[in-house]
Amino acid sequence: MERLFIYGTLRIQNLRKKLTGREITSFGTDSLSGFRLSKIYSEGQYYPIIIDDSSSKQIIEGEIIEVTVSELKKLDCYEGSFYKRRKVVLNSGIVAWAYTQ
Repeated sequence: MERLFIYGTLRIQNLRKKLTGREITSFGTDSLSGFRLSKIYSEGQYYPIIIDDSSSKQIIEGEIIEVTVSELKKLDCYEGSFYKRRKVVLNSGIVAWAYTQ
């Protein structure tokens, strides 16, 4: 299983179930520093995105979920080309994937 830090629309349980075909419950909250929260505009809506910014004082709050590699690929398709998935170290010390700019 892979850990994924989620901070935006993927925090919606019903959306995760629709995208992956199963209920994926969060196994805890965490936060991320060294990034800033911004928004992107796509298909008539604004979506949150985090941008690498070592000078940022923001703390990005989110949750951690565990998914299979196959489910990660499905989530990659949902996130599209605006986001790239990369490994981050959360404030707890946990290493997880996150979708960033």
